[in-house]
Amino acid sequence: MQVTELLVRFSLLFILFFPPLCFSQSYPERGIDSLWKDVNHNLVLQDYESAVRTARLIKEKYPDFPLGSMLCATIEISKSYDLGTGYNSGLIDSLLNISFLLSEAMLEKNTMEVWANFFAGASLGLKAYFSAVQKDLVNAFVDGYSALQYFDKCLQADAFFYEAKIAIGTYLYWKSAKTSDLSWLPFFNDNRLAGIELLKSASDSASYNKFFARYSLFWIHLNEKNFEEAAKISNEFLKEYPGNRLFKYTAAKAVKDKNPEEALVYFEELVEDYRAMNNNHYKEIVYLHNSAQLYHRLMIYDKVIEYCDYILGIGRLSDYVESNLEERLVRVEKLRNDALRLSSKN
Repeated sequence: MQVTELLVRFSLLFILFFPPLCFSQSYPERGIDSLWKDVNHNLVLQDYESAVRTARLIKEKYPDFPLGSMLCATIEISKSYDLGTGYNSGLIDSLLNISFLLSEAMLEKNTMEVWANFFAGASLGLKAYFSAVQKDLVNAFVDGYSALQYFDKCLQADAFFYEAKIAIGTYLYWKSAKTSDLSWLPFFNDNRLAGIELLKSASDSASYNKFFARYSLFWIHLNEKNFEEAAKISNEFLKEYPGNRLFKYTAAKAVKDKNPEEALVYFEELVEDYRAMNNNHYKEIVYLHNSAQLYHRLMIYDKVIEYCDYILGIGRLSDYVESNLEERLVRVEKLRNDALRLSSKN
């Protein structure tokens, strides 16, 4: 797995789960808490229109509160990632800057206010994601480290603020995983085990915390090649949210090495999901390619050729899709040629 992809895995935890939390430490104001949970529910259902409608309502009702802007950025990122569309960087940067500045304004009144520190940290966590997407790994780590300082203040204010433990544990693990070759240098200690322990302690808390922490643990298990543990977690997700496309993807990732036939079921279901939408072919191509690779492993070369021909025959791709999938399309053609060569020997 490439460094950038691993960074994105780390960042997705901020995108999809930290900002729209609905956990045991519910926000004390009921109006905010209820709207927040509504956004979270619709986001996991991938109902982006309903989610953004509620997030904008939060912005309107609570203009000096950072949550609304942060949720709008979260939804924009989540939607773009899910649908394979270009990120509106200008809008997202603006929303995150507003969210961070409003958090800082709250901290001017009380530097140890737990929620203000959480919002500031989550805003910077999302900014770290954009640095990773733009392959700016230095700023990704800088923003991630800055976010860590705010989450640490959360724990200083409330030792049982499990959301901070999830954020810190996630950062510690992935930072160490991506700098393992530099562990002999100062400031590059291997903190993977410490990160895992923080996540495990958070996963033993209330049910919402357990969900978020276990999602982070899923990617860690996958990175550590603990495929059985990863599969257990992905199955739990799908039981609760059977239609979620991200969770179908995690399920496929968990089983593809040991059970490619089962992974094919998930990948081909994802292809149908995106075909049923007004899609731009981005994710359709990605999952068709994943399927073709698995058929190649299974030596079913006629399916490999069929899928690759279909991908290469898709016309009128947008500039965004074509530029982002350029390398993949080259690999698709190579896979097709290899399948043609091998099938001719049979």
